[in-house]
Amino acid sequence: MREQSGEHRRPSRLRGSSRLECPILGSQHYRERLADLKERLASQDRLLTEYRAKLSGANPEEAATQIEQLTAALAAADKRLSAAKNEPIEVEKRSRDPRSLYDGNTPIAQVQDPKIDLDQKKVTFPSVSSGVILQAKLYEFQNWKLTCGGTRLYNMVSDGGSREFSYSPLTCKIVGNR
Repeated sequence: MREQSGEHRRPSRLRGSSRLECPILGSQHYRERLADLKERLASQDRLLTEYRAKLSGANPEEAATQIEQLTAALAAADKRLSAAKNEPIEVEKRSRDPRSLYDGNTPIAQVQDPKIDLDQKKVTFPSVSSGVILQAKLYEFQNWKLTCGGTRLYNMVSDGGSREFSYSPLTCKIVGNR
């Protein structure tokens, strides 16, 4: 832009000095880049040293064998993990009330003072209270599978809304472990 005197404005000498700084900044960038590359190389050397230590100074054939074994172990572990992810979790193994009779995972009856005879493979319950009529089928009690029911001797108590069946006594046969 022209001033009224008609002279042009001259560029400042300070602007020229910034051109001299560019090579200095470029060399600083080069030094930083070189330092980064040296650090990466040192890191790779540390990893290589670790790998050599893990291979215990093995020759190439031994190293290949170790790698194959580790690859096979990894594949087996991956297979077990996949199988475990797809397997349903057994809820029947969770803790249960030791005074309850179960149909599957559902408690269906409360028992009192069970008499367990392992020689005869029997459990006798002096008193059982249930919300359902016990059928001749498989039930679970503590760690056993039992066949109970089939008895027609029970008392029914009703409060108008719910019913309760009382068995006294109830004898069940131990048919296995749960």
